[in-house]
Parts: sequence; structure tokens; C-alpha cells
Amino acid sequence: MKKILTIALLLIAINAQGQGLPVAANATLASLFSDPNLRIALARQLGIDNNLTGQALSNRLARITHLYARNMNIINATGIRYLTNLTTLNLEGNYLANLDVSTLSRLTTLEVTRNNLVHIDISNNVNLTTLDVRFNQLTNIDLSNNVNLIILDVSFNQLTNIDVSSNINLTTLNASINRRLANIDVSNNINLTTLTVGGNSLITNIDVSNNINLTTLNVGSNELTHIDVSNNVNLTTLSVRFNQLTHIDVSNNINLTTLDVGGNALTTLDISKLTNLGRLEIDNTLLTLIDISNNPNIGIIYMEGTVFAAAILAGTPEMAVEGFVGFRDEIVLMIW
Repeated sequence: MKKILTIALLLIAINAQGQGLPVAANATLASLFSDPNLRIALARQLGIDNNLTGQALSNRLARITHLYARNMNIINATGIRYLTNLTTLNLEGNYLANLDVSTLSRLTTLEVTRNNLVHIDISNNVNLTTLDVRFNQLTNIDLSNNVNLIILDVSFNQLTNIDVSSNINLTTLNASINRRLANIDVSNNINLTTLTVGGNSLITNIDVSNNINLTTLNVGSNELTHIDVSNNVNLTTLSVRFNQLTHIDVSNNINLTTLDVGGNALTTLDISKLTNLGRLEIDNTLLTLIDISNNPNIGIIYMEGTVFAAAILAGTPEMAVEGFVGFRDEIVLMIW
């Protein structure tokens, strides 16, 4: 009985993957996919026979699991809905304003960066683990059903709000360069290791106290007046450049190898606990003195626009300071 049941379930699974959506008996590739460049991608890359018609064509389309159609000047993705067993879809670098993926419930990876999308509905794509919609014109995106997301990139859009409270499996989130984004709540996203929200000039506050697994945090080019990173002890890279900070405490962030505080109104900065620090950026600050005597691994200090005298490195008798090296009007201090 167990063998019969197993065989029956296997046959059902095979049939589910091989049976396409119902179509007219005279349906052709051209009638299902109006965009000629998308048809080229299907015909050339996947070997779809242009002579197939009707249900035989639909069944063949339903067997496709991966489609890569990057930079092919596609302006209309009508017909994608017939690829019901797609797990990976990449339409990067085209001219799509709309995309219907409602029938693609098996999708795990969707990449549509560099298009003209103003809206995308992914509510049926509950198996998505990677979503990349960079460089579009999105003003809103609903992620509430996409609880399996691990990697999310919504940068370079027009988002005014983003709710990631349901996306507790996220490890990487990039929401940078959404100029009208004024707030982002990542308190539920405790698995985040990389968070990038730079260039959202309206953000005045961000709470990362729950994000103890963060190794990379970039909140540059916002309007932050305060940030608490005391719980983020696993950070190796931290950028808070070009905010409104007058103080930052990094005494708990002993694993930092790169620290960028440039473009803030800092007058003091204590990095004495950061013994792993290799790169420090303090350009365009109000600092006049910095003590690197406890930073044996530091190799580069970027300090353009910061008013330092010649002997501003306190407590460094054991270090050989080679001097200033200029790159395009930048001042970089190389230390060996």
C-alpha cells in the first residue's frame, strides 16, 4: 500500500510540473508572448520550438525552471505567467513598467533590477528567498507574505515607507537611496548581518539595538543626530558618514576593521578599544586630535577637510608615519 501511495504521489508531482496553464488550441509563442525579445530569450536560451502550439506549448513552458533575460530590451513581460514552475527569474536591465508574477508560486529568486517598474505584486510568491528590485520607480512594496526572504535589495527607488516586520529571516537588507524614505523599523529582523540604508536623507533615527548579528552597517548620508551601536558587538564595518552626529560611542565595537565617521560634527573620537581597526575615515569633521596608540593594525586614515596640524597623532612613538599621500585632493595618511 505504501508503494502504491508513493507512486501515486510521484505521478501527481510530475503531472503538476508538466501540466501548463490552459490555453487556446491555436495558441503560439507569439500569441502568448507579445514581446519579440522575450520570445528570442525563450527560443534561443531554452530551445522552445516555435512550431509548438496549444496545450503542448503550455506544457513545455511549464517545465522551465530558470529564465535569464538580462539586457534584452524587453518592454513587455506578458506571457511570463505561463512559466508556472520558474524558481529563478532574472529580467535585469530591461524596460519593464509592469510585471505579473502572480502564477509563479515556486519562485525563490527574482531579479528585476534596472527596469521602469512602478509597482510589483509579490504576494503570491511566498517561497522567495532573494528579491532584487534595485533601480526602479517603486513608491511602495508589500512584503508581508514573503516570510522566507533572506536577501532583499530595494535600493534606488522612490519608496516612502517599507515594512519588513514579517521578514524575520532576512540576513541582508539594502534600502539605500530612497530619497523620501523617512523611517525604517528593523527591530524584528534579528538575523540581519548586513544593513545598508545610506542616502535616505529624511531618516533622523534608526534603532539597531536588536540587530546583534550585524557585521556591516551603513547609515551614511542621512539626518541622524544620534545612533546607539553598543549592542552591535559583531560589527566589522560601520559607516555613519554625512549625518548630524556630534558624538558616537564605539567602545563596544571591538571587532571593527573599518570605521567611517566622515562628514559629521565630531570634536572627539575614542577608538582606543578598536585594536582590529585597519581603516579610519574622519574627513570633514571637527577633529583636531586622534589617539591611535592602541590601534596597531591601522593602515589608512582618510582625513580630507579635517583641520589637523602636522603632529596630530597622539601617542604613536612606535609607529613610522610615512606622511600624507594625496589622491584627487583627498588626504590619506599611510601608516606602516
